[in-house]
Amino acid sequence: MDISIEPTSDMALVREIVTSEDIWARISDGVKSKDYYPSTDSTNQWLFVLNGDDIIGIIYVHCDTSCSLGVHPYLIKSQRKHSREMMREFYKWYLGSVPAKYVKINSVIPECFKSAINFAKKVGFTQEGVSRKSFINNTVLCDRIMLGITRKEVIEWAA
Repeated sequence: MDISIEPTSDMALVREIVTSEDIWARISDGVKSKDYYPSTDSTNQWLFVLNGDDIIGIIYVHCDTSCSLGVHPYLIKSQRKHSREMMREFYKWYLGSVPAKYVKINSVIPECFKSAINFAKKVGFTQEGVSRKSFINNTVLCDRIMLGITRKEVIEWAA
């Protein structure tokens, strides 16, 4: 099957996917799933990750600044073998759908998720900093690693 990216405005389905057991554990930071409602204003975009017709993940994209975006990709655990293809499709979407004024993509990943940090680096992100003691993982404060990739680097990586 082919991996594809599809923008959505179905916030009920977004909430169902984000609060699923596989994904919620990597997002929650102490918030209970019953209290979570996805952001829906014009500076946010939700993208379904599809394998054929099946939703296997979700990507949350939001404006950080007037020239940069934040990205948070999540795949259902059993589908993580499609991670690289998901990012390749996301980069195509970014280059084809996002105005050129957005020259940077940022991702902030809790240090306790080392495999996610390593994956981000494998798909072109560069570590740029640390936000100290800014995420709660199982009642323990941990740092978040700040990573980024420029539009030029996305073009080079996606080539």
